[in-house]
Amino acid sequence: HEDVEHYYCASDLVVLPYKKIYQSGVLMMTLSYERPALVSDLPPLIEVITDNENGFLFASEDEEDLTDKIIKIISDKENLEKVRLKGIETVNTKYGWDEIGRLTKKAYQTL
Repeated sequence: HEDVEHYYCASDLVVLPYKKIYQSGVLMMTLSYERPALVSDLPPLIEVITDNENGFLFASEDEEDLTDKIIKIISDKENLEKVRLKGIETVNTKYGWDEIGRLTKKAYQTL
């Protein structure tokens, strides 16, 4: 687990080029380690990431789009930092323990 932390902390951008996925614990880890993410534009991922707001999206399986996005993102450090901060906010509010507790309580109350 310590090694994983070092890799996240050393990264300016975490790229998740999924072709097919149902959810991503790696994306949540990326955001919780306060790293910006570039992810495939697959339905489960766009539920979490809004392009150029709290992360970045590229067309799934489109190598050219992926390459272009990496170059563009890395070349704009100011925007990268803005998006990184919004990603932290997303994971802390929408996916934080307080929100999970609130949603769990709400689910039980409907039973």
